[in-house]
Amino acid sequence: MVDHCDELLDKIFAYIDQELPEEELRAIAEHLEICGPCEAERRAFERIKEMVSGCPLECAPDRLRERIRSIIGEAKEVG
Repeated sequence: MVDHCDELLDKIFAYIDQELPEEELRAIAEHLEICGPCEAERRAFERIKEMVSGCPLECAPDRLRERIRSIIGEAKEVG
């Protein structure tokens, strides 16, 4: 059961976002109904997702963006 739980938890964000095939979503939902620890993890990940989505988006300062673009450009020339 632990291996199955580990496998499920590897996919929990995809499950939360409904990004898995219908059959897999259904199987995970069924597992969550009978596995308290996995359901607790799902709730925790849902809460984390809610908290992160509520964070304001910030842009990097222009100077930093220019520096990153320069580094990427140099890497492309070398590579």
